[in-house]
Amino acid sequence: MMPKQTPYPGFPDISTSGGAVELALDEARNKYQKNFTLVYSDSGCDEGLSILKSYELGTLEKVDAIIGPACAKWYLYDQ
Repeated sequence: MMPKQTPYPGFPDISTSGGAVELALDEARNKYQKNFTLVYSDSGCDEGLSILKSYELGTLEKVDAIIGPACAKWYLYDQ
């Protein structure tokens, strides 16, 4: 649950953090001898969309874990 491109400087997006997610999945595959499949969903840094996509991933896609969303409102108020 990560945006393709973040609208906020310094926030993670798929181009800056996608590799770390892949490495973590590879490590989990090796450690637990399980096959994990990565399903990407663009949250667009939108809270409502993130909630909807999380619901869809959990009910329709039957995912076991969600990583994200990557954006947070506190950043907007911290400047």
